[in-house]
Amino acid sequence: MSVLVVGDGSGDGASEWVQLWARDHLSADRQAQYRTWDNNSSAWGKAITTGKGAKVAVWNASTASPNLAKEAKRLAKVWKPADVVILSYGHRGNPTSIAGQLDDLRKAVEGQNPEAIMIVMIQNPDPVATQANQAATTKAVKAWAKKHDLDTVNLYDAFVNDPSPRYQLVTSDGSPTPLGSALWARTLAEAIKKAG
Repeated sequence: MSVLVVGDGSGDGASEWVQLWARDHLSADRQAQYRTWDNNSSAWGKAITTGKGAKVAVWNASTASPNLAKEAKRLAKVWKPADVVILSYGHRGNPTSIAGQLDDLRKAVEGQNPEAIMIVMIQNPDPVATQANQAATTKAVKAWAKKHDLDTVNLYDAFVNDPSPRYQLVTSDGSPTPLGSALWARTLAEAIKKAG
């Protein structure tokens, strides 16, 4: 099995949700082989392997501040044969254009593997001060995923419903803190387990 993650800077770091999900959750009952995309060298890094059992490859092509209008084109560069593709965008998206940009990305995934399962992350809320600005974008991403019958993982609600103060979960620029990244990884793992 192979998973490709394409998204923004909320998941590109070593301490952020993609690597935490692979290390702390996927590897609980299988061998997770995790790699990140290096934009500077335009190459995949060496695998970090955790766990034992059936192998699952996790290719993390998340990047800080992506230009969503160009992500469909970037997908061709980072593509690895993937059974599951996780799309994680929304913090910096424009609510009037994000659906069309995500649609271009969806078509690019289908062009690579029409059988790939796509999962859409409904990203965490921004800090309280800027939360209202993100609400319209989050609503647009949800509506787009529903229109195309794509599975979603609702991080927005998970963060809002968590008893921790928002500042402990989200930094001033909207990125998840280490605690928020752990919540993100756990929420994704629980959603996949629930879906069966």
